[in-house]
Amino acid sequence: MDNKPKNFSNIAPQLQTKGYTILPLDGKAPKIKEWSELPITPQQIAQWAAEKPNANVGLRCDQALMVDIDIEDLAEAQRMTELILDQFLGGLIRRRGDNAKLALLYRRADPDGAYKNQGQKRYCHASGGVVELFDNSGAQMGIYSNGLPGGDYHWDGSSPLAVPFDELAPLSLQQWAALRELLTQQGYVDPSGSRTRQTAQTPRADGPTEPELSAGWNNEVFAVIGKRVRSGIDDAALEAEALTWRLPGYSEQETLAEVRDMIARWRAYLEENPDESYEDWREGWVFDASSNKFWSLENMSSINHQAWHTVNGHRRSTFTDEDGETQTIPYCKRWLTDPDAVRVSGTTIAPEQSLITKDDQLNLWRDYWARLHADKGTPEGSEAVKLFKELVDFLCDGRDEIIQMLLNWIGFGLFNPAIRVRWSILLISDLKGAGKSMLCSTIARLYGLENASILPGLGGLLSNFNGSILEGKAFVAVNETVDKGDGSKFGAVEALKSFISDDYISVEHKGQDRRQVDNYARFMFCSNHTDGLPFEKNERRFGVIVCQATQALDPDFYACFAEIFEDDQALADLAAWLKAHYSDPLPNTASPSDTALIQDELVEDWVAMINDHVDGNRMYPVALPAKDMREIADRLSGRKLSDNHRAKALKRGGWIRGKLKGKRCYWRGEQQPDYFDEDLKHEL
Repeated sequence: MDNKPKNFSNIAPQLQTKGYTILPLDGKAPKIKEWSELPITPQQIAQWAAEKPNANVGLRCDQALMVDIDIEDLAEAQRMTELILDQFLGGLIRRRGDNAKLALLYRRADPDGAYKNQGQKRYCHASGGVVELFDNSGAQMGIYSNGLPGGDYHWDGSSPLAVPFDELAPLSLQQWAALRELLTQQGYVDPSGSRTRQTAQTPRADGPTEPELSAGWNNEVFAVIGKRVRSGIDDAALEAEALTWRLPGYSEQETLAEVRDMIARWRAYLEENPDESYEDWREGWVFDASSNKFWSLENMSSINHQAWHTVNGHRRSTFTDEDGETQTIPYCKRWLTDPDAVRVSGTTIAPEQSLITKDDQLNLWRDYWARLHADKGTPEGSEAVKLFKELVDFLCDGRDEIIQMLLNWIGFGLFNPAIRVRWSILLISDLKGAGKSMLCSTIARLYGLENASILPGLGGLLSNFNGSILEGKAFVAVNETVDKGDGSKFGAVEALKSFISDDYISVEHKGQDRRQVDNYARFMFCSNHTDGLPFEKNERRFGVIVCQATQALDPDFYACFAEIFEDDQALADLAAWLKAHYSDPLPNTASPSDTALIQDELVEDWVAMINDHVDGNRMYPVALPAKDMREIADRLSGRKLSDNHRAKALKRGGWIRGKLKGKRCYWRGEQQPDYFDEDLKHEL
């Protein structure tokens, strides 16, 4: 399939079966009328495929979310992409040709939530970059397009052909709002207002509004003018430069009128919202010599030298030289020779320690939301606490001991950040929609979304480039643990053990060497399959909770839960309740809990067949030569098993590998027998 052209007739039916709402495109635009309201059925897809077989392929954003990073500057595009993916994990990456422009694809975590009322929202930077958010059926994105100026669309890594829509990384309403806030913090101004809604005399708090004209000329010019005004250029020079950007069909007078309006609103905005002083700006940056990068203390993210100069290029300070002349110098240039600018030898995670540690490390730890807001909570009579208790009670089947284990694990982790928690929670329910993901999302918000990673599966956690997922994170949740392993069914579990219990973990960011970092993360795994994360019966890194419910709670419960926990007061009430009642010290390892239920699921069919025959026809103990057991295992399983696979499978089924009479053997029972069962091989 990968060798076929990515046109509509070849791939649209596949994408439709994977849950995507697909449209035919002419270049980048839909080729059909009323495309935003039209029902899109398999029959409609088939009709389009027949009528428009070579059309490009678009995705209507009914439940899809797309972040379009339309930034020409490679360093800035890379910086913003890494920053967004660090905080909003798992987005599929669509690139355009070989340039810096790309897009990130997610889905709505709240299908009925009002992510935005209409259209797409543009965020423009003074340096010329634009980031657009697509979040409703009135918007669409090209996902496979050929013959476009600037290059064809292609996917970096996983693509929609490989990832079903419901397995895309979800973003909640809160995360989508946090993304908008992040863009504003990074200097990307929302220019969606117009003169009909907001005048030049009343600029927005986050920047002046953009003039209302058609096409994209104004967005680009508006951003460039902001950069020029900040640099101190005089109006006459700026107007002369702007005339060189005049579009066909516009007179000099029309162009100057628009440009002067932009200049006036930028100057009015900067007069009311002046750039911070050099000294204040300097306090927001730290240089890390180990990675040769700058860290922004505002959002605790790192960027390289080029991106740092790009982001801060408009900032300049004035001084009087030896001749009494007033001179200007860029903030960045001044910082490089400033002895008071902060430089560190590396980074670390050190809960409850200072920002710069005693050993000259930048401390990336950020206090947890629950710790900062628990004193504002009033848990007595709180509806939020009542609903949370009801959800936990349901997932734990009302078992007091299991409920206590889960709540203490949550509360202790939140309010004892410097003490490592060396075991994780594994929450299993084959009932979809039980509320496992809702529980994880609520816990993540208690830690603070900047301190948490919520993953759709194990892939990102076990990948080479896991730095953004693990480094500096206090809570890591995996919504579905379908273990594909690394040659054996236990492969993923072996890799996860060090994450859960070790003091240091190995992480790697793209373009950086792998390194060891401090590990204070608490891990929570969810699965719809009892054998989704298999481990040995004596393993104590997992506190297992198997929800036996066959029917979910009333839909109104989940809707009410989601609505109430949109309010920070609800989270504060829950934080106060957990702190008061469920922050007791934890044992070093998890209790057996529901571990036995997992072990029963892990016995492979061919091992169960051997055990059933032996249990019904023999008195223990029983022994077989290893050679005979190999033949039996291959015959019953219908394939040739590796020695390692066979040994582990038999071990989980209660067989022990050893030696008898100088021969390798497998035996079962309380003690090793002194003879081989010669008939068992023929019976099986």
